[in-house]
Amino acid sequence: MMIAMPIAGVIAGIGGIVLLCNSVFMATATYGLWTMQPWGAPLTTWVYALGIILSFLAMFPILPGDRFSVGNVVLQLVFIAIDVWILTYLHAYRPAVASQAYELDDLRKNSDL
Repeated sequence: MMIAMPIAGVIAGIGGIVLLCNSVFMATATYGLWTMQPWGAPLTTWVYALGIILSFLAMFPILPGDRFSVGNVVLQLVFIAIDVWILTYLHAYRPAVASQAYELDDLRKNSDL
């Protein structure tokens, strides 16, 4: 694709790499939250903030020949709303979750397992 359409192919390739990296970071952040690691909440904050930026950028047609679509704009606004809801939920309950994560970390360090 990059050879056939030089400009659009490069943009699509870069976009694919960014989305792949974002997916890997989302999976890592999910693991960090699920296992209550101290780095899970900050990584999740950064990943979902990046998701908001990427969703906002995806609303605008950047490839040659693209057009605005009401469906795309609505879908991206839904994704932005979900990301904002997750960030709000995470930061509203972050002290409780963080204290549980630190207690769990202390238990891991002090256990004989």
